[in-house]
Amino acid sequence: MRADQELVVDWDEEGEKVMNPALLGDMDLAYAITTHKAQGSQFPRVVIPVYHSKILDRTLLYTAVTRAQSQVVFVGDREAYETAIRNPPNPSRRQTAMGTHLAKACGRT
Repeated sequence: MRADQELVVDWDEEGEKVMNPALLGDMDLAYAITTHKAQGSQFPRVVIPVYHSKILDRTLLYTAVTRAQSQVVFVGDREAYETAIRNPPNPSRRQTAMGTHLAKACGRT
């Protein structure tokens, strides 16, 4: 708060905005970390942004959901969520030449 008792919030994309100081009691600090960094930890509430992405699959959603102790909130694209649940996990869809490289290395070409 400024000396004149204004509540000023610095929004990432919108810059500083003056808010009603009476709202201060309704505000809570929030923190964001990646699902990867959250592995092994738990939190009372987890908010999961869902959008079409190469890394979004059911294993990532499972990991994110299992971080929550009491509440999970999905925010975003329902179609992306359904696609992630329906499709096989990303590692099983990877196109690699590992078999070919191993065969060559073992002299089986």
